[in-house]
Amino acid sequence: MRFLGFDSLDALRTSLTAKLGRELPDRESTEDFEPEVGRLLLDEARANERRIAALRLTLSLVYLALTVASPAVTGVQISLVTLLAAEAWALVTALLYLALRRGWYRMWLRRAAPTADAIAIIIGATLAAGAGAGTQAARTANVSLLCGFLVFTGALRLTRLATRLSSTLAILAFLAVAFIAHLPPLPAIGIVAGLMAMSVLSGRATEAIRSVIATEVGRTTMVRRANRADARAVEAQAASAAREEVLRIVAHDLRNPLSTILMAADLLGEPSMTEESRAKQAAVVKRTGARMNRLIHDLLNVARLDTGRMTVEVGDVDPVQLIANAVELMQPLANEASISLVADATEPLPHVSADAERIGQVFSNLIGNAIKFTPAGGTITLRAELADARVWFSVTDTGAGIPPEQLEQVFGQFWQGRKTDRRGIGLGLTIARGIVEAHGGTIGVDSEVGVGTRFWFGLVPRLGQ
Repeated sequence: MRFLGFDSLDALRTSLTAKLGRELPDRESTEDFEPEVGRLLLDEARANERRIAALRLTLSLVYLALTVASPAVTGVQISLVTLLAAEAWALVTALLYLALRRGWYRMWLRRAAPTADAIAIIIGATLAAGAGAGTQAARTANVSLLCGFLVFTGALRLTRLATRLSSTLAILAFLAVAFIAHLPPLPAIGIVAGLMAMSVLSGRATEAIRSVIATEVGRTTMVRRANRADARAVEAQAASAAREEVLRIVAHDLRNPLSTILMAADLLGEPSMTEESRAKQAAVVKRTGARMNRLIHDLLNVARLDTGRMTVEVGDVDPVQLIANAVELMQPLANEASISLVADATEPLPHVSADAERIGQVFSNLIGNAIKFTPAGGTITLRAELADARVWFSVTDTGAGIPPEQLEQVFGQFWQGRKTDRRGIGLGLTIARGIVEAHGGTIGVDSEVGVGTRFWFGLVPRLGQ
């Protein structure tokens, strides 16, 4: 926190960000990576706190072992309070270490941990002195070691504020112990001077660590920025390639029918043409125009899916009627291809919440796709059944089937079973998936080469049925 002193982690982040900004050609770009610098510093602070916790745990276990072994070595009985205090310190340090290992971390630890360490040093030294454990020289050495550890922890917390806080707490803790244990002034002054020297060295270590961190953060940030720039370039290249593919397909699929319309228009202008021939050419113009309209309609639907603007107006819909409508609509195309179109949904089923027109489009796309890949004399079967709290619809054909390696691609944009097949542009299945998912439903495909393909999708029944 900035109001506590000289230099917080936030201030360090700001300083590093400004330094990196001076090294970048684009000064305004510092706002882009300041949060990233903050994340990297937080990761480093978390890792250092975990290292400090490991050292603290080691010291606490050593202190506990010495406390337990003290009666056998010195012959002085340790009080129960002293033993419990040693065990409590070891337990708390172990729990903190495990929590940090599991990813837990809070910024207040940077102040709370050194404060708790200082308090633990004072309490432990006071209890040891009261119990008469060891000689005064040994107790002084132990306290000096623990206070030195406390000074050292400040260097790992990256900021000058943390270094000075840990050093100040260590010196105050030692002075408190020296007063309580009545240490001789001269040794106490010498140890305090040593701790102050360690504090200066700790500050130097902090500066060195900060320099290393600054270099690493800068390198990591630059690398990540470069990777993001490369990723954006790849995405832009992919988007450009996709646009070119769309333009190529649209140009191909619109140019051919447009040429047909122009030729038919030329023939219609011939004075010698009979009325029967004129009617045939007019029918050609009508069919070709309808094909162009379907292509444009499919492209618009895909655009709506990509932008999340595909809307559905759900209502109470009878599944049996949905299939009957689909058969009636697609029967002429099936008859023209000499394919049997069969409805297998005569049993009463719960009504579904659906947009009848949109689901009709799903059936049209699935059946139209099945007709393209089913040979003359084949069969396409439409089914509806209730299972797993959903009404499942399916369109099954007796066509050539889809190879296993292509099954994951069938719902992708511009997918074609055969690259030379130009009876569509490969958007029908993409649109079908988008419509089903807009209903909150699920769509999929099963296929076996040489046997046939089954497309299926499930819709949720209306409540109360």
